[in-house]
Order: sequence, then structure tokens, then C-alpha cells
Amino acid sequence: MIRFIILFGFTYFFLQLHVSGNISKYINMKYSYLSFSMIFVMGFLSIYQLVKWVKEGDEKEKEREIKKQLKKQKKLEKKQGKVQPPVEKDDLFHNSQKAHIQDVHHSHDHHHTHEHDHEHHHHDHGHSHNGHHSHDHSHEENTWYKKVFVYGLLLIPLITGLFLPVATLNSTIVKAKGFHFAAIEDDDPYSNHQVLRPNSSLYYGKDEYSSMEQSDLKTYGSKQHVTLNDGNYFRALESIYNYPGNYENKTITLKGFVYRAGDLSNNQLYLLRFGIIHCIADAGVYGMMVDFPKDMKAEKENTWLQVTGTLSTIYNHQFQGTIPYLQVTSWKVIQQPSDPYVYRKYN
Repeated sequence: MIRFIILFGFTYFFLQLHVSGNISKYINMKYSYLSFSMIFVMGFLSIYQLVKWVKEGDEKEKEREIKKQLKKQKKLEKKQGKVQPPVEKDDLFHNSQKAHIQDVHHSHDHHHTHEHDHEHHHHDHGHSHNGHHSHDHSHEENTWYKKVFVYGLLLIPLITGLFLPVATLNSTIVKAKGFHFAAIEDDDPYSNHQVLRPNSSLYYGKDEYSSMEQSDLKTYGSKQHVTLNDGNYFRALESIYNYPGNYENKTITLKGFVYRAGDLSNNQLYLLRFGIIHCIADAGVYGMMVDFPKDMKAEKENTWLQVTGTLSTIYNHQFQGTIPYLQVTSWKVIQQPSDPYVYRKYN
């Protein structure tokens, strides 16, 4: 029964994620078909376990009925004065097998000797005894604490997923992970999350990535006004960081949540969005430093803004390099989008 509950729970959990749209907070929607297919796989396994559980219940009911009949028979024999030794399950099995074997031998060959039948009987008895020993051994291995451990490991993610609210990544996670370009310049870039600058070269061959760069530069670099939306955020922002000179003095519009770090002036802050490459485990935080014409110290972190401004470049001591930034000309406070994340889209 516990297996059915666990499997049905995961079926409902995956279904709930897709119906509510919260699946996008865990994986890149490019791979949503994988989690969607799990609804049917888990559903099938749930039905299988339910049928199996019902059948096992029927078999146990039959066993209980047989035991009742045996008890009634013993009581009847005692009343009639026929006291017999207790009948064991193995003896019942042995007697049944013996009778069957004798009937078969009698019908096929009347010349079998009594000694041969006796040896065959002894062999069956030994086989029954061995089978009983194996049953006890497997029962010992299937201990209760192993079940508690295994089922507990499965129930923990299920319970937390169903009953705890889906958390949205924000500035708290940025502070916890660290905010520096060195994260993507490590010897093992796959073990670090990306900051500010998207770097999808890790997921392409050299020639393929070079071709994609040129295609994006032609698409976005030819425009005087580039708006970074949910669909192009990764590609357009990566092109801006790769070729800032081609976008200098052009108008850029983007939105994100407020984050402060390093030696920023009161009129400066970072506008960021979390982006997912494959799943939430490889999520990075991407965006730009923005420079306002007025003091923005009153704007709290995690406030969402939409800004428009002119792109320029500046040397940043924290990142020890030149980075693009936006000289803001207009802005407004906005509500957090229903899906605050952006996703890497592939060709």
C-alpha cells in the first residue's frame, strides 16, 4: 500500500507542477516533455501497485479462510474423540504432494516398488524443507528499518514538494553564491554558476558557437533599440557582453530585480534576472549595472524595475575589467513577472 501512495503522490505532484505552471521554476521548458511523460509513467506504476495490493489482499483472505476451516475441523475431531497431532503447513503440503505423486505413479506404472516411492517421498520432503528455509531467510533480509529508510528517502522530497511553497530565487541567493566574474573563469566552469554575463560557449563546439555569435550580432546589433524580453534575454544579453562596442550608444530596455554589491554609488545598482540553462541546479544570475540620473538608495533590493537607457562601458574594480552598463533615461517600478526566470533557447 505504501508503494501505491508514494507513486500516486509523485504522479499528482508532477501533474500539479504542469497545471500550475510551476514546472518552469525547476527546469528549462525545452525539457518539459520529460517531466510531463513522468505523469503517465508514475500513473501506470501506481495502478500496477494498486492491482498488486488488491490481489495480495485476496490471497491473504483465502489463507485466513483455510486457517478457519482447519480450526473448525480440529474442534470437530476433538468432539468426536479423535485427537490427532497438530498439522503443520509443511506437512499439509507434503501430504498433498505425496498423494499426487502416488496417484500419478499408480496410473502410469503399477510395477514401481515401495522402496522407490519411499525415496521419492523423502526427496520431496527435503525440497519442501529447503523451500521453507529460503522463505525465512528472505523474510529476515526484508527488515522493517530498511523499509523505513528507503520509503523515508522517497517521502521526504514528495512531502516537501507538495506542502512547501515554491520559492523564487532572489537577491538572497545571489549573496549566498557570490557575485563575481571569477565564477565563470574557474578551471572547472561547470561547477560554478554564472554571474551577470551569460556564457553559453560551454555548451557548444567552437565553430558552432562562433557561428551563433555572428548570427546574434547580426540580429540584435543591427537595431538601434534592443528590448530584452523573455524570449531573447539570454541571446541578446550575451551578444552585448561579447561585443559591447557594437552596441555602444544604442538604446536598451530591460527589466529585473534590484541588487546592490561592491562600491556602487547611490545612483547605481544592478538589475538582474535568474536564468536557467537546463534546470534550477545550473541557474545563473544575469543582467547589467545601471546608472540613474538621481539617487536610488530608497529602492529596496528585490524590487522589480523596467528601465530604458543608452549603453556605455565602464571599468569595474570588483570585476577587474570593462563591462557594459546602462545610462538610464526612463524607468518604472513593475510587478514581478508570473515567471521571473528566463531560459536559454537553443537553435
